[in-house]
Amino acid sequence: MLFGTHPNFRGESTDAEYATSHAMQDAWLAFAKDGPSGLEGTGWDEYASVDEASVRLFGDDGVPAQSVSLAEMVGKCSGAGVEE
Repeated sequence: MLFGTHPNFRGESTDAEYATSHAMQDAWLAFAKDGPSGLEGTGWDEYASVDEASVRLFGDDGVPAQSVSLAEMVGKCSGAGVEE
């Protein structure tokens, strides 16, 4: 996805896969050009703290890139594979 070679190995990609790939490439290029300031231009918020921060999620539910709550993601990850 990051290098745009996704359709080269398993056939044509979906529109969502192309959009996600482009969003990932845009983020890497923005960071290379201007560091954190460049990422802010792509909608990627600067890290604050776990309670206030968001992280960038790529390709979830057909959305190329979106900011989601870091605390929510930590909660999902910490409960992964744990049976009650």
